[in-house]
Amino acid sequence: MMDYLDFLADKLYRSFVTESDGELLSLLSLKSPGQSDLDAFLKKWDIEREPRPERVLMLAYFKKMNPGLEFPVYYGPRLDGVMAKYSFENIKKQAQFAKAAKALNKESIPVLLIKGGAMRVLRPGFARVMGDIDFAVPADMYGRAIEAVGGAGFTAKNVEPNSTDLMGPDGDWAIDLHRRILVDDARTDKLTADIFARAEPTAAFGIDLLVPRPEDMVFIALCNLTKNLVKKNSLSGILFPMFDCAYLASFRPGFDWGLVERNMREGSLGPETLLAARFVGRLSPGLLPELGADGEFDGYYRDKLFREFYLERVKAKKRALPFRAVFGPSFYETQKKFFNYFIIKLKYLLIRAAMRAPGVVGFGVRRRIGAYERSIT
Repeated sequence: MMDYLDFLADKLYRSFVTESDGELLSLLSLKSPGQSDLDAFLKKWDIEREPRPERVLMLAYFKKMNPGLEFPVYYGPRLDGVMAKYSFENIKKQAQFAKAAKALNKESIPVLLIKGGAMRVLRPGFARVMGDIDFAVPADMYGRAIEAVGGAGFTAKNVEPNSTDLMGPDGDWAIDLHRRILVDDARTDKLTADIFARAEPTAAFGIDLLVPRPEDMVFIALCNLTKNLVKKNSLSGILFPMFDCAYLASFRPGFDWGLVERNMREGSLGPETLLAARFVGRLSPGLLPELGADGEFDGYYRDKLFREFYLERVKAKKRALPFRAVFGPSFYETQKKFFNYFIIKLKYLLIRAAMRAPGVVGFGVRRRIGAYERSIT
């Protein structure tokens, strides 16, 4: 039987990755793809009928990474065109970011470029699917940073304690300024400061900025992937972390996976990191090493699944039938609704009580996982 983490990763994979995606991923995951592998894939895949441009961009990545393979004559210009299209969109966002970052440079406020923007610095020849460019400043300079970019013509929208959307002078939503880069609470503040301290200075887009170490970039990518999967945000880019992780792990000799593990424990983000890593492992088997100890967060996943399978469903029924709705137009209706209300309330109390017994919780979750495995075989 699947363990709790495998079940969660498999369920997410089947929810967001289509059969056609799987065929493309099989090609992209090959360590040494040959011409026959590409030809076999292209027999089943028609670029003219592909409705999702981000998938075409992934194949454009593959073409660029494997220059020795020959594509049909009409594929090359189309793949290069998609890469150019996204590059142009990236350049527009980079120009907005550069304008804001120059204002921060003048105020001696460090700028840490993260996520897709940082990958564009490290891998400039590969365009990104980017809704905006994310960057961070030290927590104690967050207020000053908002004022500085305001002086450069940006309007701060949705100002929150952890991040602010910045609207450019032309009204375009292009950049996102962060005080916290992982979660919206204080548990990762020290880790964020450590990521800043380890970041490497570089010059790009005509400005001075910081880029996280490759290990920190992988960690941020995994945390962000879990957030997007759970909240169903930025789904057009959920397959790209496999490219990022593969590139970053080989960016320079001596990539330290131990630092990724230390980050997840220091930031109390182990369950989120391991779920994303297992999902990436489903996208490209063998790409990432096994992170964390066996069963390290089983209790967390078990309890989360029990709440999803049992408690949340009963809570939804309980909310749908509040006590004030019990009283119907007749005694019979009132009696019937009161009986239903009593049964739902009793189930809710029993499930809450069962959550204090790990054995009962584990049995209930394993029962559901078993049913899931039978449904997919």
